[in-house]
Parts: sequence; C-alpha cells; structure tokens
Amino acid sequence: MREKRDTGFILENFPGLHENEASLLKNSIEKSLKSLSDLASEGSRYQFQDYDPFPNSLNLAPQNITSSIEKCLHYLHNSPIWGHPKNLKNITAGASTSAITAALIANIANSNMVSESFCYELSRAEKLLVRYAAEIIGFCPERASGISTFGGTGTLLYALRVGIEKALRQGPESQLARSTPDGSMARGLHGAKLVVFTSQAAHYSVKTCSSWLGLGSDSVISVPTHADGSLNTQILREALNSSITGKATEIIKSSFPERSVKILESRPNTAGIIATAGTTSGFILDNLHEIRNIRDQFIEDHSLNYAPHLHADAVVGWPWCALNTSEMTGSGKSRPSQEATLDLHRIAQKIHFIALFDSAGLDFHKTGYTPISSSLILFSNKNKLTACSPESDDDLKLITGSAGSDAHFLFEEGDYHPCNYSLETTRSSSGILSALSNLHTFGIKGIQKILFSLTESRRTLCHALTQSTNLEQEKPGSYSSEKPEKPKEYCNHKNKTLKLFQITNIEDPGTITIFTALPYWLNKNDIIDNEVHDNDYISIAISAINKCIYNSLEKLSLKENVTQLSPHKIEGPTQLYEGKISVNNLIALKAHITSPLTDATSAIDSAEDIKSIYKSIKPETFIKEASNILQKYYANQKITQPLKLNDFLVNFYKHQKPIIKDPSFAHLL
Repeated sequence: MREKRDTGFILENFPGLHENEASLLKNSIEKSLKSLSDLASEGSRYQFQDYDPFPNSLNLAPQNITSSIEKCLHYLHNSPIWGHPKNLKNITAGASTSAITAALIANIANSNMVSESFCYELSRAEKLLVRYAAEIIGFCPERASGISTFGGTGTLLYALRVGIEKALRQGPESQLARSTPDGSMARGLHGAKLVVFTSQAAHYSVKTCSSWLGLGSDSVISVPTHADGSLNTQILREALNSSITGKATEIIKSSFPERSVKILESRPNTAGIIATAGTTSGFILDNLHEIRNIRDQFIEDHSLNYAPHLHADAVVGWPWCALNTSEMTGSGKSRPSQEATLDLHRIAQKIHFIALFDSAGLDFHKTGYTPISSSLILFSNKNKLTACSPESDDDLKLITGSAGSDAHFLFEEGDYHPCNYSLETTRSSSGILSALSNLHTFGIKGIQKILFSLTESRRTLCHALTQSTNLEQEKPGSYSSEKPEKPKEYCNHKNKTLKLFQITNIEDPGTITIFTALPYWLNKNDIIDNEVHDNDYISIAISAINKCIYNSLEKLSLKENVTQLSPHKIEGPTQLYEGKISVNNLIALKAHITSPLTDATSAIDSAEDIKSIYKSIKPETFIKEASNILQKYYANQKITQPLKLNDFLVNFYKHQKPIIKDPSFAHLL
C-alpha cells in the first residue's frame, strides 16, 4: 500500500498495480459509464439538463475526481452518439467493447511506440497488426511493412513521402543525384518538379499532404471522373504521357485547368498516383487493375528508371477486401439478400486489386469500429524496381531519418525502431491494440457478417425512402405539432400516392445513400411537359427543401430520438423525374449506414422520420431557406441585380393551387 501523505487524494489519483490501489479508477469508470448511459437513453445525442462545464479560470485548490469527470462529461452536451442506429450523419461509427477495453488498457500502460526499448512486446503487436491487415487486403504478410499513424491523412503523408523519395532518388540525375545515400530526406527537394495524380473525387487530404510536404497543392493533378465517379483512366494515361513529353494534347487542355496544363508541360516527375478504394462521400471505387496496368505501361513506354508510387486510399473500403478472403456464404438470417449480395460482389470484384498496389491506407476508427484515431499505412514491398537498395525491399527504409545519430538511447534494446522512419516521436499503442483486439474478436467471418448487415440495411433504407406515400393518410407522429393544416387538394394529382424522394446514387454498391426530396405539391408534368421551369430555379427550390429537412432533423435530434443526416453538394448534373429534367449544383441529403446496430427496422424508422419531417415543413421556413440559397447562387454567379425572390417563387409555384391559396404562404408573396 502507498503511504498516506499530506497530498491526500492527489496520489490516489494515480492507479497502482494492486487491486485496492486501482479501485478509484474502477469506480470512476463505472460512474462515467452510468452517466453516459443515462444521457444516451433518450435519443441520438448526449443531453444534459444542467449544463455546467469547467469555469473560465482554473481553480487554485484541488477538486475531487468525481466532480472533474462530471464536468468533462458535460462537454459531450449535444454531441452525436455515433453508434446510435439512427445516426446516419457521418462515416464515423461507434467503437466496440473489445476495442474500447483494449484502448483503455493501452492508456493505462501508457507505452510509447517510438522504439522497442520503450514498448517491448507491444512492438510485436504492431508487427502482428501489419501482418493481419496485409492478409486481409491481399499483400504478402511476410513482405509487407507498415506503421500505425494518426489518421487517413497520416497514411497519405507516408505514402507520398515514399513516392517523393522514389521519384527523386531513383529518377533523373538532374532531379537529385541517385548516389546521395540519404536522398531528399537529408538534402531536401531543391526545387524538384513533382506531381501527384489522383481523382477529382479523391479526398481533399491529398492536397493537404502535398502542401505539408512542400510540393504545394497545385502539384496535385485532379483527373476527371466517369459518370460513376471513378477516375477516368484514359485521361490519366494522357496526363502521365504529357508529364514526360511536355506536350499537352487536346484531351489534356480540355480536361484540366490552365495551371495544371502548364505544370504537366514542365515535365515533372511523378511522386505518386493515388487511387480511391471507397470514398466517404459515395463509396466510389476506381478501376484499380487498370490504373496498375497504366502505371506499368508508362514505365515501359518511357524507359523510366523508377516506378511512380501507387497508393490505394482504402481508409473506408479495406474491410470489403475480406470478402475475397473466404467465400461469401451464410445461412438463414446471416445470408444476405440477392440484391445485397450483388452489391457485395460488385465491390469485391474491384477492391481486391488493392493487392497490386505499392501501399494502402486503412482507418480502423471508421469501418473497423475502434476509438479515434487508429490508422495504418501498409507497404507491399513487392516491386524490385522500387527497392531502396539491392539488399532491402522495405519502402519504409527509403524515408529513414537521422534518429540514429541523435538518439542512441532509443536503440539500446531489440531490433524494432520505428523512430527511424516515423513522423511521430511519441506514438500511443491505443490505436494498435484496439484494432488488433477487434480483428481477433470479429475474425474474417465477423467482418463479412457486419458488411452483409450494413449492405442489407442500406438497401432497406433506399426502398423505404422511395416507397410511394399516401398524402391523405399521414401517420400521426412526434411531429404532429409542427405540421401546418394539410391542403385538401394537390395540383392535378388524380392519384394522391406519390414518391417523396429519389435516390441519386442508387447504382452505388456501398453503404452510403445520397438522396433528394421531390416537391410533392408540384406535378412533374407541370415541370416537364409545360416547361414551366428554369433548371437553376428547380435546383434552388429542391435544395431548399432538403436543407429544411436537414435543419429540422438537427433541431429535433437535440431533444428527441430522431434520425441524423448530413447535407451533400452534388457538383455535376442530377437527373430527376426518371431523367426527364437535369439540374446542377443540387444540395442533397446523405445517409451513412455505418453502425452494425442499424438494422432493417431502424432503417425503416429513419425513412419515416425523414418523410414526416418533409411533410411538416412550413411555407415560411421553406421561403427563408430558398432565399438564403438564392442569395448565394447570385453571389456565385456574380449577378449584381438578382431577380426578386417573389419572381422566383411564383415561377416555381405558379401552377400549384393549394399552397398559393394557403394564407400563411400567400401573404409572403
């Protein structure tokens, strides 16, 4: 037992090894869990009746632990509960019990993964995580290397740094002498001309990393996409060739802004080609196999003495690689429906080509259900042409720094010293142990079952949203007090049963649903046949409806158990009414099916929430939102004297009888 001193409970705040010394930690955790459970019982956000955070000035006297923890809990006020079955707001998911427990253990041990001298057997845990992850995505476990890092951006940072080193150390001598032992890690970039190729649909962190690495965001050549959002491989091939010849073809000039064309004409080296293996916005999958073929042909055609680095941004999509590890089978309730099975097969057929890439980034805190953050950068180390020396095939050794000469104390024990190539000197083992724990707990079959469930629930949500709704028989719900008096007639609608929503990414096989409201008070024939519309007006009006739905759900989620969504800007054209009209720059709605707790029942409930909110929108609420969007539209179009809002609303509603007759709407016109 620790000897009592005048410091009182200060020393008790540090748990020892014995059970009685750790009792305060145990009690504190139990009380916190009870508080979180109570706060989460009413809905999809944490709620406090009496919000009482820390004071602005730090207290002089010590305070008891219970009081401090309670105040910390108060800062969760209004925070989303990410594991809630109706929280469809983001790709972020709730962490599993096994991962939370493992992270807690790691935090108690508080080891630093800087070197084996400091973390001992935990270094073996990181090696094992690399091996398991390599096995899942198709890299050779015996040859793969990797390191845990701070997030998806961190994985890109490592991949691009290795790509820079390959391009400079092994590229033309005019860029950087290949005989330089330490390459650009010691010598710097020295004004080297480098570019990174990626898709226009890629995550913005590609540009973030390029900026931080000294390349500049302009060095990122964003290749246009196909209609399905995947990278246009024909244009990629043209752009790669232009970077060697310095000649911009008509395809290049028409596909890229002038700034990018000039960069290609300067004949830069290629630091990396970043492919997308499941985006956060729509689970877009690039043609990984074709991209690998283009890279290899590029090397052969131009007799390159280096291989531009191929990286797969699979921070969301990596679990789907497990569908290739064993057969996609199940029995009874565990077997996915035919529609969900088709979605899974479509992903599996594309994503397993990650195995052909030089590296891949994985986020366990997204679709791996660990606490934030837990990410891993993996290198396949397969391509002899990319090896840093004849006797080594480990890409990580390309970015070895100078820790050896300045920090000899890190190398006193063992042979595992990530400090040689890690950006972070201090690295927690929390992300490593939580990821490792989940992989052990779920196994390959468990990962598959989660994917089956998520895909099934996503298809259920799509069906429920697009199912026809009887407007004359509205189901009473928690929003009845918000509803205006329902009009008795709907313009030219002989059939009062209508579809209220349209899925805009219905062909996407992932678990993300992008959808938009359809104005149920407006007959589509008024838009299509009578040409009573301007496409920009239609886009603004429908965007306003979607924003009203989003804002209402956000407001209600603060006090009720309702669905949470996120808005989603669609830059290109969106086809509405079976493709009869096309609108641009639509603000749609997005639902992420990420939590395993989101089953078919909760998906249907979420659809009912969204429909009820839609039918409860008041005219003045819509007009306010439409006005906001209209002002932004005119600002973007640089129109100094915009049309009056009244003109816009009359144009949109002039064939709509009941709403115009509604006094609450008419006086606003």
